[in-house]
Amino acid sequence: MKKLILEPSNITPQILLDPEKNIYKFSGQSRPENVKEFYDPILNWLEEFNTEISMDNLSYNLTFIFDYEYYNTASSKCILEIAKRLKLIKDTGVQMEVVWYYDEGDDDMRDAGTELSKIVKLPFTLMEKLE
Repeated sequence: MKKLILEPSNITPQILLDPEKNIYKFSGQSRPENVKEFYDPILNWLEEFNTEISMDNLSYNLTFIFDYEYYNTASSKCILEIAKRLKLIKDTGVQMEVVWYYDEGDDDMRDAGTELSKIVKLPFTLMEKLE
């Protein structure tokens, strides 16, 4: 499986999806002008990744990290779709941890992680970043 790496900009997050190095991370700000155009390759990658894992009998231990500083409403819908795909991957029997980072005192971001975890029925580890 090829890796998918998208460098961050002022309006898009950094995306690291690298099976070779076992790094899966979403970080930064997400408020792209065309959310669908930005997130579709990520959603497609996760779908293909799920297919490959399902056909492979190896045991996987994956950690997906969400470290968003900010995301807009349009991005939240895509982040929900990412979480749904992670749930599908986990449902194949893969060992997976999802870590949701939030800044110290950022109750809104913490609550967003809690809510997302409940919606997709996928446990998240909530981690406060201390300054």
